[in-house]
Amino acid sequence: MDQSRSEDVAITVDSTDTIKPHNGEPVTKMVISPQSKCIVTYSQDDKSFVCWSIDDDNKSLKCDSTLFAPEYFRWHMNFKVSDEKIIILNEEFVYDMNDNAKSRNYDIMKTNNYCEKKDKSYDNMENRSKIFGNERFGVKCDFLTNGNIVKYHKDAISIYSSSDWRCKARHELDEKDKIFCGVTNDRLLVLVDNNLFVLDLSELSKIHYLKVLTGLYTFQYWKILDVKDEKIMLKRTDNLTVIHIGGTLRIYSNSNNINAPIKVINNSKLVQDFGIIHNIHNDDDNHHNNNDDDDEYIITKLSDDITIHSWKNNLTSTINISKLYDDNSSQFIHMEFKGNEAHLYSYDGEKWDVRKYCWEYWKKLLEDYNEQIEQVDENTNSDKRENVSNSKRVNDEKNERSLNSKGVNIFYDIEEFENEEMFIENYTKLLINKQNDVRKEQNKNDLIIEIETKKNKYDHNEYVLILKSDSKMIFSYDTKLSSHWEYKKVCDNILLFRDAKELRIYTFDMEFRIRYFNIEFLNYATNRRKLDKLDDSDIDEIVKPIENDRLKKQWVSYLLNQRDFLVRYGSKLLKSAIEKNNEDLIREIIDKTLEYYKRNQNLNIYLLSIICENMNHLSRKYSDFLLDYYNKIENIENIEKKISTTEYIYNNFDHIYSFYIELKSHNSIFNFISRTFSENRKDHCEGHYKEHYKDYYRKPKIKLIVPFPNYLTYPKEYNSFEEFLNPKPSPFSNTRNNNEFYKTWNGEAIINFKWSLFGKHYYALIWFLFTTFLVCFTLASSVSSKAINAKKNDLLISSIILGFVHLSFEIRQFIWNPKEWILNVWNLIDLGAYLLPTITSIYWLQTGIKVTHLISISCLLLDIKFLLFFRAFETFGIYFAIIIGVGQPKSKFSENDQGDLNDPNNPWVLTTKYHQISDNGTISHNAVLVEEPDDYTNLFSSYANSLLAVYLFLIGDKNSLDAWSPDNTIIIVLMVIFTSVIVVYLMNLFIGLLNMAIEKDQDRAFYLAQKAEILKDIELFYLFPYQRRRTDWFPDIIYYYANVNEVRKKLQNERKGSEENV
Repeated sequence: MDQSRSEDVAITVDSTDTIKPHNGEPVTKMVISPQSKCIVTYSQDDKSFVCWSIDDDNKSLKCDSTLFAPEYFRWHMNFKVSDEKIIILNEEFVYDMNDNAKSRNYDIMKTNNYCEKKDKSYDNMENRSKIFGNERFGVKCDFLTNGNIVKYHKDAISIYSSSDWRCKARHELDEKDKIFCGVTNDRLLVLVDNNLFVLDLSELSKIHYLKVLTGLYTFQYWKILDVKDEKIMLKRTDNLTVIHIGGTLRIYSNSNNINAPIKVINNSKLVQDFGIIHNIHNDDDNHHNNNDDDDEYIITKLSDDITIHSWKNNLTSTINISKLYDDNSSQFIHMEFKGNEAHLYSYDGEKWDVRKYCWEYWKKLLEDYNEQIEQVDENTNSDKRENVSNSKRVNDEKNERSLNSKGVNIFYDIEEFENEEMFIENYTKLLINKQNDVRKEQNKNDLIIEIETKKNKYDHNEYVLILKSDSKMIFSYDTKLSSHWEYKKVCDNILLFRDAKELRIYTFDMEFRIRYFNIEFLNYATNRRKLDKLDDSDIDEIVKPIENDRLKKQWVSYLLNQRDFLVRYGSKLLKSAIEKNNEDLIREIIDKTLEYYKRNQNLNIYLLSIICENMNHLSRKYSDFLLDYYNKIENIENIEKKISTTEYIYNNFDHIYSFYIELKSHNSIFNFISRTFSENRKDHCEGHYKEHYKDYYRKPKIKLIVPFPNYLTYPKEYNSFEEFLNPKPSPFSNTRNNNEFYKTWNGEAIINFKWSLFGKHYYALIWFLFTTFLVCFTLASSVSSKAINAKKNDLLISSIILGFVHLSFEIRQFIWNPKEWILNVWNLIDLGAYLLPTITSIYWLQTGIKVTHLISISCLLLDIKFLLFFRAFETFGIYFAIIIGVGQPKSKFSENDQGDLNDPNNPWVLTTKYHQISDNGTISHNAVLVEEPDDYTNLFSSYANSLLAVYLFLIGDKNSLDAWSPDNTIIIVLMVIFTSVIVVYLMNLFIGLLNMAIEKDQDRAFYLAQKAEILKDIELFYLFPYQRRRTDWFPDIIYYYANVNEVRKKLQNERKGSEENV
């Protein structure tokens, strides 16, 4: 191998023992300890393990001990070794190789609290029950990087110290079926219902048992959906996590909260091992500004083939392992990825040879093959080009971007440029090629543009363009550009003018064209390193709309088509675009996210977190965008296709029964109680139907996913004190006025999930506390008996205490969002129901004075608040929604002044008069006694009283009209008109409108929105901060069962609606 072009370091080491290891038989397999302090080799022919010690300077290997393989061990089984020379065979059996004379076996699983060392001969270790005591079958063991041992099986995960062999942590698991896929990089991979869970074991080992017991800690992990392959490998660096599943490499960034891959490399073949190798350089390195120096390579190994993947540059090269090692005498060759290097170990039976290949070597190797391909493209025929093209593969994603561009986006044609000048130069080359094609097609004569200057009215020079053909001027154009503009004549008919902010291009083919481009943004476009580390100010600069932004829009669109950029900055870009009212960018981010999701729903579902995290901002400013998003999501879900192709699930759960698939721990006391309740409920629901009714009542269902990832989750990092006063919200608790969302099954599934899991329990507790408050105050203020009077002070004190408890939660709600709290009228009712009885009780205790009107108002508010608790139940909640939706506020009117006495409607005219009768029966025309009129004499004298009179007339009380004579024709006509129009027509019309309103609100959206508000208050102000971080209460993904009959009804209604719209 040419050492001048490689960065490998060769170290030759010799065995110091006189007896040949493995009795001279060839080595079959080998493993290296986490810190590379020792090596263990296995020979299938000799059926032995040999432990080799590596000295501190990596100059020599010493054969320390030999262990003959137990009878149960087969060559295809794996084995691992720790830096302390403890070996684990087949992830089950643990041996100590420090003593060459006798190997020791550790019975580490006999108890839960400690591990015992026992001397046992290896030939007596064939019985698994002897090794693991009373533990059940299926136990697996592995090493952590720090040397600790992790034991895991179906029921528990335990971590044992390598120093004193005591159990440091134990986490009991639920009884759900699960498949363990091994430990790598201190991460345990667990498959549950085809979902892969990645657990950080180093974090689990630090969690105190009391935190687990009291429920202060639940499993924290990230997961991958729809994983059906059990052969999974994971590698991790500070920047990346790469998971190999079924021949596909999924690359994840460690710097964001979105569990969506930033890159997917399809190999179509299962690899044996792989590693991540990146460049390590200081900030003062000369190559710091080189974009390629930030590239990260993924090296995969399959048999003798080594494949180099440059995921950032979409390049791939495959070589044979013999290219890395030129010594054919080796009996055994093994490649191991350690740290940031690839180590190649070779053994010829007598000596070892170790070579290290760092980032520079792989970069050089990839560049050489890249140059070879370019030469083949230029100089060789198609057959040779096809043979070499296998060394370089452009990723499918890049091809898709190029196809989608359709020649519109210039940045797909100019991907590499280091500065503005290079971009402009490449851009002009494309223009020249295009112009030549146009001329060739149109067979036009050459046109030449010349530049002249002239003085404007301010005596400044301006550029004038002169278009000539055959030396004759045929056109002139005054650019009005001053001399500070730089210009360049690209070709005869293309001119460029530019200053610090703008680029103008003048061309002439069939017609004269001027292109205006704002080029300020190129400061970001030409700095790839800056694009990898954008801060909030950079995001705002990218989003900010500018004049002549056509070129900038193309660049932003080009960035969004790069999956890694969308995953890292999509959420921040969308939030900034909403704040700056950049509607085009909002629409493009949403469409691009949905495009990825539609392409592969299980793989890209977490990309929807970009939109879910900003649903609050969208609902406030762009609710139409959000409504369109809901409709598109339902179309992508394609329920009609699922119902025809999916195998039905038969159970007796309700329609839209929500559930989640999580890796759950059962250490917690709360989990034990909830598990007991759920198991009893399950036995009652499912077992009863199975035994007595079999499948008669078990309706067919389909399982659907709620495509709103991380919509329910809260930020992982928090401060307990700050959380008490100003809790950090989740997207769900921060989104208001989202009634359209609750018209969908997804919104209803979320409400059902939260309500059944914890909402109804906390709501019942709150209701109980309030009822106690109401009863104490009512008994003290309204009931008179000796027993109550004797305990009146105690009841008032209890009312004060409970009142302050409820007020504390109300105050926290006000602090969290004062404006929203004030605008919600129900909060004012709550405040009155808590505050007024408390103040009344305090005043009563202090003064001994019973203020009747305060007590009356307090009891009224308490009763209203008590009734409002029923709005969480569907029957009352729907009618409550109807009342709120239909009810309209009454208008206020002022009284009119009374008219003069000549007015027949004047109260003084309508009032009762008494006349004197003489002895001869003559009646005096002058009234002797006159009843003084008041507000009730003529109820129509003012608007306020007239409303009362109309109301009384509506309910059949016509006393308000008795003052008028029956001969008054006008009054009779008005009565008939009023009865016909108001009583007959308008009342029936109102009933019809009310029915329409009821039908409109029967979709339960308003009711569910009210229920969502209740759940939000419970989450933010009644749950503890650690409870809001529970992964079993706030999972990132939830599912629900949909009744097949209901699905068919929904599809039928949608078809009818579509036909009506047509």
